Amino acid sequence: SRKKIPKKLKCSVDILSVFKTSMKGEVLEHEDIIMNGFDIDDVISVYNLLMAMRTTENAISWYFDVNSAMTRSELTQYSDDFKVAGDEEFNNYFLGVVVRNFAFGAGIPLVLYVLFKISQQL
Repeated sequence: SRKKIPKKLKCSVDILSVFKTSMKGEVLEHEDIIMNGFDIDDVISVYNLLMAMRTTENAISWYFDVNSAMTRSELTQYSDDFKVAGDEEFNNYFLGVVVRNFAFGAGIPLVLYVLFKISQQL
């Protein structure tokens, strides 16, 4: 059975911060790792966190960067192919995903509209 999504969804992001320090306690390296999985509430949380972190980049570029990073992260969980894929290879794959999604988003209503118009003429 499908999990029912509540109208209000409490979301949180779990971040693991890893610090490498010197003997004096000075921070030499710092890395933040998002620990959330890929359930709907996790994806919503991470997406909103990453979108909120936008700096000077324009909103459209940032939107595609966030979606690209989230797509790559999710795909590497399920396939070793994406763990070793180069940036150009992944960017070509992601571009195909975006084009396909826009084509479906525009194509389905267009086909329905054409079928409706044809049915009116019969």
